[in-house]
Parts: sequence; C-alpha cells; structure tokens
Amino acid sequence: MPISDDIKLGHAERLLAQLRESYLQDLPNHCGEIENLVLSFDRKDPETVFDEIFRHVHSIKGSAGTHGLHLISGICHHFEDHLKTLDGRFEKIDGRFINVCLAYIDCIRTAVSLFEKGGETLPLENELEQLRKRFLKNNLAGLLVSSSNYITMLCQQTMGDLPVKLTTVDDGFAALERLLQQKYDFIITDKELKQLNGVALTLAVRASDSVNRDTNIIMLTSKMSIDFPAGLAPDEVLPKNTGLSHALVDAVGKIFNGK
Repeated sequence: MPISDDIKLGHAERLLAQLRESYLQDLPNHCGEIENLVLSFDRKDPETVFDEIFRHVHSIKGSAGTHGLHLISGICHHFEDHLKTLDGRFEKIDGRFINVCLAYIDCIRTAVSLFEKGGETLPLENELEQLRKRFLKNNLAGLLVSSSNYITMLCQQTMGDLPVKLTTVDDGFAALERLLQQKYDFIITDKELKQLNGVALTLAVRASDSVNRDTNIIMLTSKMSIDFPAGLAPDEVLPKNTGLSHALVDAVGKIFNGK
C-alpha cells in the first residue's frame, strides 16, 4: 500500500534530526582542529594557517545554518570578522588576537553543549556580546549594505577616521542573515540593492525579534519620497549627493555620542 504523506514527513524529520545530532557530535573535533591551528601560528606559515582556520570556521557556519543552529552561525560570523581584521598583515598576530580566537572556539563548544542538553542559550548570548565589545575596544560595529562599488568606497573612506569597525555586504539577503544573528551598533543600507532592497531589509529587521530590531538604520537613496509604516522607518534617510560624506559623519557621530 502507498506510504502516506504523514509517514514520509515523519521519516524526513527523523532523518534531519539524526543529521543535526551527528553534526553536533562532530563539532568538538572540529573545534579541536581549529584550536590546534590557532596555537600553531608561531610555528608554521601564518598565511597557510589563517586560510585553514577561515575555511573551517566558514564551513561550520554554513552547516550550522543548514541545521537551524543560528547561534553557532552567529558565533562563526563574529569569528570570521575577527579573523578579517588581520587584512593580510600577519605581523598583527599577537597574544590578544590568539586569545580572542580561542574565546570564540570556547563559545562554539559551549553552544554545542547547550544544544545537546536543551539548555537556555541566553547566558552564552550575553558572553558573546561581551566578547564582541572586547573585540571592538570602544569602537562601534557597523554594517554597510550596498551593491555599488562607489558607495561602498565612499562610506569606507568616510568611516576611515572614525572609531568604527565597518563590515560590508553587497546584497540584502546576506545582510538580513547577518542581522538576524549578529549585533551591530548601526546599519547603513543603500535603497537600491541586489535581491532584497533596502526598504524590504529595513522592514524585515524592524519587524523581527532579532538583536538588531532597534538598531540605528541609515538609508541612502537618490529618491527621498519613501513611505514606511509607523514604527518601522529607518532613523535617517540621507540623499546620495555631494554632501553625503558630511551627512554620514554627522549621523554616525550622533550614534556614537548616544552610546
């Protein structure tokens, strides 16, 4: 007799649960491999070690998202951002850099234990926020979302002398994935984006229950007439004209003064 849809669905759910459990069981081994790599920076070619660490962390992030383990994906996002601060300058690797790497690895291990035991994740989320502040060292964490090379370059140059660590992405879906998992102090988004435009991104973040629901959003646009539902609008809408750099400095300065 034919197999019912309910039976097929139940089988698929059990299979997914088994794959998720297997993934969690394997993660401590991957954490051990990353830890060994981090501790080998002073003994091996740092560029090769860096590439291996980044590959491991990126793989864990992607797999965690597939299994719905968004806390682990978020930790890996933070970890990747920390690794990117080297920007190819491996002479910057010091005890502080390594200690922060090890702290992120410990966060992944803690997350695995919490998921396996079904425990409350809030304490780890608080610990991750403290680690984020330690990584930032009194700087603001900003996310720039733009598909325009010119706007990206302009914003990076404008933020260059400000106490800001700016992460850039070029499409709305990638930005939304980050914003649902990783805390930022402000968001700068172009209205015109690939895949998910700035208006839809703003509405999604404002309507979500994420850590960035109340984060300051600055929208850049060449058309100022944008209607937003009450309570879901960006904090500022800046015209893309010759005064954009000065307007950005003023907008981000207000956010910094408010911290």
